[in-house]
Amino acid sequence: MKKVLLLIILCLLVGATADAQKGNRKPAKAKAKTAATYKVEKSHEVYCNGNCVLEGTTLSANNTIEIKDNGFLMIVNTSAKKRYYISKAKTAKVADIVKEVTKPKSVSKYYLESLMTEKQNSNDYSNSYGNVLRKPTPVYLDDVKTDKNGEIKVYMIADEEE
Repeated sequence: MKKVLLLIILCLLVGATADAQKGNRKPAKAKAKTAATYKVEKSHEVYCNGNCVLEGTTLSANNTIEIKDNGFLMIVNTSAKKRYYISKAKTAKVADIVKEVTKPKSVSKYYLESLMTEKQNSNDYSNSYGNVLRKPTPVYLDDVKTDKNGEIKVYMIADEEE
């Protein structure tokens, strides 16, 4: 009987010290979250730090971009492979703009190309004979892959009239 009581006390003592050691452990450090990077596929009238944003440029989530009234920006998140089309005139960080939209839309490649071409149509000018409307240069998305229905999943941030 004494041996059984001694065994029980010994087990309780070992269990109590094991719990005490768990409480003294330092929690594991969380890995530092890396900022997302975005590759520019198409852009028109978009500026970052006063410089024009060109196709193929890599933007970080902390870059502040300015999209003019007749501008648009199409970017792809390099890690998550999400495509974003922004045509709303604004000045903000890329991360803040991307947070605005949560659900992608399935749009046809032709529709997206026509939206981008239409945005370039505001290059009107007037002279003494009246207003002249220039024909915009068509935008083609040759490198963009579509699904079997010919559609692209895009997170769209556009003006209300589009």
